[in-house]
Amino acid sequence: MYLNEGPLAIGIILLLFAYMVGIKKHTWLLSGFNQRRVRDKERLSKLVGHLDLSTGLVLIVSGVLTPRSQLPAVMGILVPLIAIAHVGMIIYVQKNMVE
Repeated sequence: MYLNEGPLAIGIILLLFAYMVGIKKHTWLLSGFNQRRVRDKERLSKLVGHLDLSTGLVLIVSGVLTPRSQLPAVMGILVPLIAIAHVGMIIYVQKNMVE
């Protein structure tokens, strides 16, 4: 079994963040959103919570299953995909959920 500390640590942090935002509804943790302008904070917290949960799980699995020699190649694919997903979510929220 392989343990790559970087993806594991980031994945655990994202799981904690998903819990705080998705379940505890602490939307004040989200930077980039004017909380007063968001119409449905419940939906926003669910969207961000699910995205961060899935991202955290992918990073934890890749941190456990990827050999250290192949980690740069895997992260070279995962990091842009994660960034695209987060930017897409930000654009969606700005267009559909902000007054």
